[in-house]
Amino acid sequence: MVYGATWTKKKCLWTQGLSPGVYRLSELEELILKPYLCIGDGYESLLDRMSEKLRSLLKRVTAADDFSESTPSRATCSSRSR
Repeated sequence: MVYGATWTKKKCLWTQGLSPGVYRLSELEELILKPYLCIGDGYESLLDRMSEKLRSLLKRVTAADDFSESTPSRATCSSRSR
């Protein structure tokens, strides 16, 4: 089981998709229908239990911080992009 949620960003506005909660991998197979950036420390330990389809939709970026902090200094949206 995995704890997770989905969020989508459109013009500096984040919208929640899947509510934060506990999901079985089989549930995620039915709920995740497009690629998502996947962060967190559980990805590697569950990799061998995921189907090829789910693995292909959960994208990992080596530069992404699995334990990032949300701070005002990191907010980069300008009023022009809203």
